[in-house]
Amino acid sequence: MSYFAPVEKRIYEHKIFAIIRGIDSALIVPTVQALIDGGIRLLEVTFEHEGNLDNTLNSVRQIRTQFSDQVICGVGTATNSLQIHEAARAGAQFVVSPNTDAYIIGLTKQLGLVSIPGAYTPSEVANARQAGADFVKLFPAGLAGASYVKALADVLSSIPMIVVGGVSADNAKQFLQSGAVAVGVGSYLVNSNLVSTENYQEITNRCQAIVSSLNN
Repeated sequence: MSYFAPVEKRIYEHKIFAIIRGIDSALIVPTVQALIDGGIRLLEVTFEHEGNLDNTLNSVRQIRTQFSDQVICGVGTATNSLQIHEAARAGAQFVVSPNTDAYIIGLTKQLGLVSIPGAYTPSEVANARQAGADFVKLFPAGLAGASYVKALADVLSSIPMIVVGGVSADNAKQFLQSGAVAVGVGSYLVNSNLVSTENYQEITNRCQAIVSSLNN
């Protein structure tokens, strides 16, 4: 896969995004270390509120400073130009959005970042790709299951899709076998309860379980 840009290549290679949501930036370093120890190499740090960017941006900066040689890091739930510009300045490598917005896709590409907008229907997936998306986040895929992913992948095989929503060690492999190129995993891997109680070993254990599930 030498013809892929580095970020794209790593996504195809590692396949599992840890979605980091609602974690204080003061605790991001041990959280990320636990993820790395469990075999995760793709990190999405989400924006929580449009008017409060600092926590997400501080987390991205720390990750890019301390773990740049170990992980790919981007932002999620990005819906406006301020978030995109600030994410790029913080060192984000990709932008994930909950919806398909041609302007956001274009701005993301203009700033040299990988674009991963959200879509659900065949038309939305195709429109996102036509607007310049590198990957399309199929969300909420967990509601429809692997059969829906396969149905889309069969007719839109040229569009690389990342499944998000309801993914765990029990079904990650099934989604990939159905045609997704990667999966995004949220609270199953990282949640505020595990972090606030400093149960980093459990985060590592869950990461190891889902990574292992792909090889079984």
